[in-house]
Amino acid sequence: MSVYIAIVMWILAVEFGVFILPLVVKFSNVEILDYVIRKCCWIIGLILLSFTSAMLATMAETEGLALVNEIFTFMYLINWLVYIMVTMLGVSMLFKYVQYLNYKKAERTNEEL
Repeated sequence: MSVYIAIVMWILAVEFGVFILPLVVKFSNVEILDYVIRKCCWIIGLILLSFTSAMLATMAETEGLALVNEIFTFMYLINWLVYIMVTMLGVSMLFKYVQYLNYKKAERTNEEL
């Protein structure tokens, strides 16, 4: 059981790092590239959260805990929330990119005048 706790703590530390990294690090001087990398870090963090819930459910089943049904329900809800959040982040990245292209197009048009 202590091995499972160590594994879970390691994975949670990695997840915490992936979620905090975009808040403290500037990845690029190009605005849109920095934005996309930040959103991708959050998407990776959400996917890791989904994998962690599956890993916890598997560990609980291996140990014979009585909460397995509740853990699988929790995992199901977390996975759906992850799917929804990844879709929302992807759509927001798409809209931001389209705004960026429109801004660059307008900037180029103003330079030609």
